[in-house]
Amino acid sequence: MTGTVKPAGRSLRWKVVVNTLIVMFGALLSRVLGTVRDGAIAYRFGVPNASLDTYYTAFQVPDLLYIVISGGALASTLIPVFQQVWHDEGAERAWEVVSAVVNLVLIALLVAALLVVVLASPLSAFYFASKPVAQQHLLAQMMRLFIISSPFLLGLGGIAMAVLNARERFGWTAAAFNLYNLAIIGGAVFLAQRFGIWGVAWGVVAGAFLYLLIMLPGLMVEHAHYVPRLGLRDPAVRRVGRLLVPRLIGQAAAQVGLLATGVFAARLPNNQFTALRNANQLMQLPHGIFVLSLVTVMFPQLARLWSSREYKDFSSTALRTLRLVIFVSAPAAVVLGVLRVAVIRIVYERGNFTATSTLLVAAPLLLYATALVAFAASEPLIRTFYAMQDTRTPVLIGIGTIVLNIAISYLTVYFTHWGTSGLAFAFSIANNLEAILLFALLAPRLEGIRQSGLARSLLGMAISAATMGLALWGLFVISRRYLPFLNLQSVYGHGADAIRLLVWLAAAGIWALLVYVGMATLMHVPEVGEAWVLVRRRAGRA
Repeated sequence: MTGTVKPAGRSLRWKVVVNTLIVMFGALLSRVLGTVRDGAIAYRFGVPNASLDTYYTAFQVPDLLYIVISGGALASTLIPVFQQVWHDEGAERAWEVVSAVVNLVLIALLVAALLVVVLASPLSAFYFASKPVAQQHLLAQMMRLFIISSPFLLGLGGIAMAVLNARERFGWTAAAFNLYNLAIIGGAVFLAQRFGIWGVAWGVVAGAFLYLLIMLPGLMVEHAHYVPRLGLRDPAVRRVGRLLVPRLIGQAAAQVGLLATGVFAARLPNNQFTALRNANQLMQLPHGIFVLSLVTVMFPQLARLWSSREYKDFSSTALRTLRLVIFVSAPAAVVLGVLRVAVIRIVYERGNFTATSTLLVAAPLLLYATALVAFAASEPLIRTFYAMQDTRTPVLIGIGTIVLNIAISYLTVYFTHWGTSGLAFAFSIANNLEAILLFALLAPRLEGIRQSGLARSLLGMAISAATMGLALWGLFVISRRYLPFLNLQSVYGHGADAIRLLVWLAAAGIWALLVYVGMATLMHVPEVGEAWVLVRRRAGRA
């Protein structure tokens, strides 16, 4: 019996590893292209820039519809139900459920899109109340254009991605966002020179179309088929609806929080919204490459383990995912905090993006870095609740922390006048509190958490990250004597300076990695051993 179980276990583990590598490579390429995309746009328009602020602001209402109706909320509730129906009732029945969900989503999106088209002008007047009328008019026009790309094309693509992820077909989904980014880069490089910000906007629409198109071959491989039905009385569809309602409320609250942050940022002088967004994007760079890759692969595994009542394996998988997420996000947070100026300069500072622009991004980035570990840890914690088909608990916590975020943002903008740093500070406080509450409520429901060694691992990671931070700071202090552009006050060129900065960042990254892994090894952090075993197995397999 033992001889038959172990190979199956190894096979399953390697399947997880391969899928994680596929998703991680796709996410890495997507984040690299996303950084190139933002760099190309920043080069063309610079920061601060009124048209660029308008462009990024125009996404917020369409993104609200996408995320609430057809994005993350629906995907996280559809996957567990799809898995269970496929397992219990077969593939034919599962595709009927997906078809009904798609039809209901299309109806909801059509109604919401018509409302946005009609209300775009008053929404823009409210959002940009302190801006010129011409900027309000531009915002309304772009909002109407993006209602096509974000909710409809990305929304349908998001449902297709959820289904393919549930079937563990990660290759197609890994390519989707890369095509999306490539189209926007094309708009920024080729079209923006002639059409200005509208060139980038039309690149968004083209990218959203490609995002949906790339999913179709994957669906064909899975023999997906469409059934023209609503399924309002279908028990599986109703189960999706019951799970979706609290999740939808939570997503709506989260988007309201983002909208509020956007409104607060729009009230700041000198069009600083883009600077705040760039800082947030840099904070999310390691999150998107490592954290989302791991969680995307593990979520279907968690949903399957819970539905098959393998609670011990479910708990160990959830805790292992959480520890790995914290293990990779802790050093990333330290690097962003200590080397933020160097990172911003190598990514953005060229063309119309000047040293003044770097200063505007660096201030909020430091505070965003203090939230990175909590922001990353919340992802597997929330997904674990969803795999247990409990959407209410994380939603209630999320709503509470969003209210706190808005309250602190209001105080920092109107009373303390901290500008974008105040908005990043509010984000940090709210996200750290959210992660603590999520873990406190999830821990009693996981088997064997006291014997898992989680506390010891977290302490080892914290000491290792702190040691790495001191080592990086020492390297920075020594190096700035010979590389003056590491200081924000010094002049930074774009030719030889950029090459020297890139080489120095690579060396600093290797130094930081050696110190972190070395200290974690001394502290007997088990994630180091797990990573090394995976590398050795991969080398042996090759």
